[in-house]
Amino acid sequence: MATDILMIDKESLDFQDLRTATDLHTFVKQRRGRSRRRFYLFVDEVQEIAEWEKAIVSRSEEHTSELQSPYVI
Repeated sequence: MATDILMIDKESLDFQDLRTATDLHTFVKQRRGRSRRRFYLFVDEVQEIAEWEKAIVSRSEEHTSELQSPYVI
């Protein structure tokens, strides 16, 4: 199965507007679109995104066929 990697570095000005779970969810949805391919999301400084866990859970529930459960490292 093909995989993709989406990296978010909160120290970069490119991602300064990602502040909430809704922001993160919208960002990922825009980047991924309707793709059903498996992907990995890496967020450096994830604690700077308020309630980020909600975005992860929401995204994984939308694609339960491709994700068993999200892993946070």
